[in-house]
Amino acid sequence: MPGYLDRCCNLYFRYLDALHEISSEALPFSHTDRVLYQLDKELGNGVGQSAKARNVKATGKANG
Repeated sequence: MPGYLDRCCNLYFRYLDALHEISSEALPFSHTDRVLYQLDKELGNGVGQSAKARNVKATGKANG
């Protein structure tokens, strides 16, 4: 589990760094973060969901 937690934290901090790079006065960080959060929700990419759970949600059926 520590390896998983390290990978998740690393990914999240890279995500934050990328958002800060594209943010500006015209496109504030809070807006970019909110837009991507809403998009993830619509795509079913919830925190703590496995890829299999997202696939079942997207297709409406379990595979195997």
